[in-house]
Amino acid sequence: MRACAKMRCGEPAAATVSLRYRDRVVVVNELLAEGDPSLIDLCEGHAGSLRPPLGWERLDERLEARRAG
Repeated sequence: MRACAKMRCGEPAAATVSLRYRDRVVVVNELLAEGDPSLIDLCEGHAGSLRPPLGWERLDERLEARRAG
């Protein structure tokens, strides 16, 4: 079990976040099976409240997958 990357958060990770610098997009996905040091694992609460930097877009692909399913 991996933990949330936010300091002082003891919750288990529930989502993996990646940054698409070229497109200025923060992408939230389901938690990957294996950790990757270039990605960020967050708990459900932190993933849900994540706000992108000014001028960036937030794309929650978990919601897209649920809508398609």
